[in-house]
Amino acid sequence: MNNNYIWDIIASTDKNIVFYGTGDGADKIALQIESLGKTISGYFVSDDFYRPNKMFRGKEIMTFSQAEKQFGDFLCIVAFGSRLDNVIKNIESIRQLKETYIPDMPLCGKELFDKTFFQNNHEKYSKVRELLCDDSSRKTLDNIINFRLTGNADYLYDCQCSDDEYLKILNKDYSAYADLGAYTGDTLKKAVSDYHNLKIAICMEPSEKSFGKLAEYANSLVEPDTIIVNAAAWDCNETGTFSDSGGRGSKITNNKSKSLSGAKSIEVEYMPLDQVCDIHNEKILIKYDVEGAELRALKGSVNTIKNNDTDLEISVYHRSGDIFDIPIYVHELLPSHKLFLRKLSGVPAWDILLYAVK
Repeated sequence: MNNNYIWDIIASTDKNIVFYGTGDGADKIALQIESLGKTISGYFVSDDFYRPNKMFRGKEIMTFSQAEKQFGDFLCIVAFGSRLDNVIKNIESIRQLKETYIPDMPLCGKELFDKTFFQNNHEKYSKVRELLCDDSSRKTLDNIINFRLTGNADYLYDCQCSDDEYLKILNKDYSAYADLGAYTGDTLKKAVSDYHNLKIAICMEPSEKSFGKLAEYANSLVEPDTIIVNAAAWDCNETGTFSDSGGRGSKITNNKSKSLSGAKSIEVEYMPLDQVCDIHNEKILIKYDVEGAELRALKGSVNTIKNNDTDLEISVYHRSGDIFDIPIYVHELLPSHKLFLRKLSGVPAWDILLYAVK
């Protein structure tokens, strides 16, 4: 793996450290950098988002040109994520002008994917690499780790795939579909379009606002027969706290305070798929995108998985250990399935998907 380690570089720099971006993600990264004994000199945003006299962490937010005028040759930290082409182009323009890094912080949990974490999990890495069934998957795994250790976006650009890559991996004859983290129904709509034999769809979504839109779309469907559940996918029945941003990035949390992004904490039901899904002998695809609860949601789906001819699509990027722990668990559960790893476009190392296909 690459030795050009991001946190050593940041800790040893003599340059001003200036952030591109604000918000919850930037606050996380700033706290990590400050723990290294460094100070954040300033924050800037894209010109389209700039508003005079706006503050973040006690400093007035600038444009890039203002930051360049004030700090000169600064070290730039990209402190947000995006899949938008125009945003990626802007990041690349800045990378051509400034020494730039994109730290990869865990979206859930506190365990940072740093050198120590990788060393402690090297045996798991080796096992996962052996389990992956094609060169693209192994390259994706290696590049993601190199990116997380270096903050160099070139590793991501070198392994990313198109949004329809799943069509080359998954079957097309599913009779059932379970969507855990169904959001507003966008992924259900895609499944209905892609899999013409669908008879049954089960969707779980805890966010009140997103669930309302999901229900509106589901109720418009003549087929498949669709069950929608306003709950978070889990491995048992309980009530818990959910950080509801009203959009993507809502997540299960123990923190009841309001976030910098304005997400509010609400009480929601946690529920296993096995409780709401009583189907047998179907060809089913189960999709897990549950913002860090993927492993527990998998454990709450074991009966459904075993009672049907099941393929899986699982997000493996919310927690630092997901990229190791989830493939190992899936292999233990479904030892005859092939495992594929893919990374969709965008930065940082988000939208990493594991496919388990019979």
